[in-house]
Amino acid sequence: MAKTRKAIGTDPLDDIIPAKRATQGKPSTVDRVPSTSSGPWDKNHTRVTFHCPKELVREVEAEMKRSGRSKSRVIVDAITRHIEASR
Repeated sequence: MAKTRKAIGTDPLDDIIPAKRATQGKPSTVDRVPSTSSGPWDKNHTRVTFHCPKELVREVEAEMKRSGRSKSRVIVDAITRHIEASR
């Protein structure tokens, strides 16, 4: 079932929905919900895949539950805050 946007104009990062984890050691995939965002969003964003400590993933998932934000939104917000604090 596709996830729908809560309100018009919400962040397209919230459109990324994790697919069910693949079996037999295959990597998981993500399905993209059709976005109502304009082309410039897609021109300025890219999908990034990286390894992350399991404890940090658990903390990100806890923050997702606490805040209602997507995993991508939680990670992007954390990276942005870290970079801004370093300036």
